[in-house]
Amino acid sequence: MDTCIKVNTGLYCSFYISTYSATTSYKRYIPVNYNGIEVKFPGQNIVVKSSETDEQGLLYCEKPPVSSINNCSFQNWDPIKHLFERDPLLSIRSCGFTFADIPLPMQTYDYSVFIMDPLFEIAINPAQGTPQIPIMNQSPMIVSFFKDKILFGSTNILF
Repeated sequence: MDTCIKVNTGLYCSFYISTYSATTSYKRYIPVNYNGIEVKFPGQNIVVKSSETDEQGLLYCEKPPVSSINNCSFQNWDPIKHLFERDPLLSIRSCGFTFADIPLPMQTYDYSVFIMDPLFEIAINPAQGTPQIPIMNQSPMIVSFFKDKILFGSTNILF
């Protein structure tokens, strides 16, 4: 509701209604954390690249990005262009970096597991009753495995 005024027969109110005329699809990019250091993005923004064009920038959503209905705003951000360039030195000079907590392993769209913690121990259980097969952790890394296999992981914290 925008405004209301009193009239002889009651109230006369004007409403502001927004409807979406089109949707846009973006590919979401996950910042890679190298031993607690990652690219610093302004606020709670998500790095995205348009699925239809080469437009890239930051997306800010009012709700978490997993919500089915969301009001998000896109903005161009010049340093993001350098992340997609082939010259890594240009990216390093153009982007700010920050210390951040190392995220827990996360599942990617293709059901692989993205691991960024170098202390995370990984093993695959090939079949019921057989010993686990350890995998050398070379974080950051993505581990893909067949759906009938189980991935085990644990973090050893040394004091």
